[in-house]
Amino acid sequence: MFTSSALASTLMVSDVGITGMNTVSVPGHGGENSTGIIFNGSQLVFCADLEHNINVTHYAPPLTFTWGVLEFTGAGDPIDDVTSNRIGHLADIGRHVYYSGDSDIANDLSAIQGAIWSLEYTNPYVTGLRATSTDAEIDGEIVHYLALAHLFNGHERARALLAHGQFGGGVQNMVSGGVPEPASWALMIGGLGLTGAALRRRRLTPVAA
Repeated sequence: MFTSSALASTLMVSDVGITGMNTVSVPGHGGENSTGIIFNGSQLVFCADLEHNINVTHYAPPLTFTWGVLEFTGAGDPIDDVTSNRIGHLADIGRHVYYSGDSDIANDLSAIQGAIWSLEYTNPYVTGLRATSTDAEIDGEIVHYLALAHLFNGHERARALLAHGQFGGGVQNMVSGGVPEPASWALMIGGLGLTGAALRRRRLTPVAA
């Protein structure tokens, strides 16, 4: 439905998996299933459409996506290039977490998905609104990932998979991230270290009786 001038090749998806399911609340949308999504056993992506329902058995697989860039929300509203860039960096961080063997991967990737939806649908730096979770750990991680995303101010749009046609009421565009320049990687990894340290300190803080 929504296309880009930077179209490249297509991806045929015949297998869809998840990294674990959590629920986050997105202002204006309610509770949403938040998870990292695995295409064809190895391609980690994040949802860019809150009105989707991916189940390949419902859509006579394979599903077809075209590689492009993220320019629109699933509702068709335009996304500015800086926000798209930040979303792309969060997707890159998600890939780093996924391949690092993080023991808390399900919660971490749910938090990254919540941060992506916050940037895409609520513009938290302007409105003050963001996705939230009733799980204190996930909610805190959403805050950390949003703070990390705010460090990036580039104009290169996030690499995305653009759906061919509509599935389950939405276009099901997906964000895969891209390959940041070396300076961005250094900034990102440093931010991850600070975030991880903060989370570890929170988890190890004794609770007063």
